[in-house]
Amino acid sequence: PFKNKKNHKVILRIDSDGDLFKDITKSFYYAFLFSVGSIIFNSIVLQTSCAKIKLSKYILRKEKISIVPDGFSKRLYKFKPHNLSGRKNIVLIVARVTEIKGIEVLIKAFSQVYLSYPTWRLRIVGPIEDDDYFKKLQYVKHEMGLDNCIDIIGDLTVDKLIEEYDMASIFALPSRKESFGIVRLEAIANGLPVITTEAGCAEDLRGVIIVP
Repeated sequence: PFKNKKNHKVILRIDSDGDLFKDITKSFYYAFLFSVGSIIFNSIVLQTSCAKIKLSKYILRKEKISIVPDGFSKRLYKFKPHNLSGRKNIVLIVARVTEIKGIEVLIKAFSQVYLSYPTWRLRIVGPIEDDDYFKKLQYVKHEMGLDNCIDIIGDLTVDKLIEEYDMASIFALPSRKESFGIVRLEAIANGLPVITTEAGCAEDLRGVIIVP
């Protein structure tokens, strides 16, 4: 196996749910990378069982595969049981404001919920990385008459983010693609029920509601 000058073992970590092979050029690239990597690296670390299923056929030395899910800081996020006491009628999403996160899908779904439960709010927390997509979200919520019940907060410090988790009653993440989706772990640790898509191998998580 490949070793550096200090004789340390070298690990190849692949941050993906395994959904990499839609483009033929990328398919050859990743197939070559994983095949060669499984020979020269001491270990190949994947984040999810889905990644192992999808990528193992491209990894020659399958005995080198390990699944190591992402984690979170127990110092910052204390495990809390699900308890609605003291929480508000808030659906929370924590995500980069970019199209791959599917936030407009959540806004449209929330508009239907709001018709029956007008005391609820949707709060969108995360850095605005795509200005055009941000404008699209503003347009969608305005056209649906939801300006007064949807807040796009932007990026927050960790302390402020924990306050958002503590206030909310439901966490939602409608991503089109994720390598893992660590915010779902953070939400679970903060006692929130999670509604999410299959992206990032959500099936590996216990107690989440998965929608197509």
